[in-house]
Amino acid sequence: MSIELKHKSIYFGLLISQLLAVTCNAFLDIRYGYFAFEMSFWILLYGYSITVAIKQNGVLTEYGKTRMRRLVIFGAVISIFIFIPTWGIFRAAVYILAILQVAYNCTTTTRKQLYLSILVSLVMVIFASSHYRADWTMLFYLIPYVIFVVATIVAEQINSKSDELRTRSLSAPILVGQTIAIITATLSILLLGFLLYLITPQKTIDQLNHKFGNPTAIGAGLHTLEAGAGNQSYLPIQEPSMKNLLSNWPSPDEMRLAAKREGMPKWQADAINSLADISGNLSKGFTQTKKRFDSLWGAFKKWIEENLRQIIQVMILCLLLCLAIAFIFFTRELKVTTWFRSRFDYLYLGIFKIHCKQAYAISNYYYATERLFELQDIPRHRRMTVKEYFEEASNFNTEIKAELTMIARNYEDYRYGEKSYNKSELETLNSLYKKVYRTLSK
Repeated sequence: MSIELKHKSIYFGLLISQLLAVTCNAFLDIRYGYFAFEMSFWILLYGYSITVAIKQNGVLTEYGKTRMRRLVIFGAVISIFIFIPTWGIFRAAVYILAILQVAYNCTTTTRKQLYLSILVSLVMVIFASSHYRADWTMLFYLIPYVIFVVATIVAEQINSKSDELRTRSLSAPILVGQTIAIITATLSILLLGFLLYLITPQKTIDQLNHKFGNPTAIGAGLHTLEAGAGNQSYLPIQEPSMKNLLSNWPSPDEMRLAAKREGMPKWQADAINSLADISGNLSKGFTQTKKRFDSLWGAFKKWIEENLRQIIQVMILCLLLCLAIAFIFFTRELKVTTWFRSRFDYLYLGIFKIHCKQAYAISNYYYATERLFELQDIPRHRRMTVKEYFEEASNFNTEIKAELTMIARNYEDYRYGEKSYNKSELETLNSLYKKVYRTLSK
């Protein structure tokens, strides 16, 4: 069972995404002067269908099914009498898909249907961006489309998770927190995608054709069959394509020329002119910065050539230092130092019984025993007492539980008491330590 859609923010994001998708296709014929009328028509249709979906509150009813059937009939009529005669069968297929999407919105009440609607809008956007009339000015609609699609999907995920948690905890919804979470997640995804786009190589169709050849030109034949208004034909090479966007970003003069295109909306023309002014100012500043950077880079290369011998020596020393540090960590991981120290402890304390002072001998026996258990991967946690540590260590080998108890008791008496030890007690402590060592060294 798919999750029900009950939040208006999801439907709002879906509405804007669909409108931007159909706007990209309508923008292809902007020169004919009916862009504003066409968009008003689609705004009314999409707005009405989304309103029908919201009223059902996530549960499909007969109300939505009836409206869907009526819109399907309406779409069939305008497709036969308007879409196909005006744009031809190929372009009309996109608008037929759009009118079917409008009808489908009336029954969009679950997550599955939401994702299908987004997928349909993506198909429409791909068709528009791959059309030979598309150029960089379509980015004014493509970029917001990507933003709203991501925001819609994120909003659906966060709202569904919030509903689940609210149902379990019986708490009231926190709209401000959900809104902040949606905005944060959307910006994070878009930023990550943009960074991946920057660091990955981008191949254009021209580059692939140059490398592998272009065996066919089917696209050119299809374009000549289309009619934007009447039966006029256009060749693909007459206008800039989206495929050249990255390699041929327009200059400020080309931007201003695009802003004067017939039928261009005033807000977009003003935005393009502003963008041209900003681009011109940035290019001037970038030229000065590039010259400064080139001079610094030349001075840096000259310095490297003059001090190449010293640089190599420093790099070798750094490499040796890194190897030394790596060797230290390697021996620490293998406990080589602890192993040698434990053998030295046995000779120093167990065999030769060399004690600088009587009191220090007690702590030396304890620390030597602790190092033996470090070799067995049983280190002492800094928050554990001596008694707790040896109780845990005795579980590793129950044969020496009594010896460990005696060593721990003697150490605690030394640390926290004023008891004095004689030579015979040190002999006993020595025998306890040697038994622990021999048991663990088997």
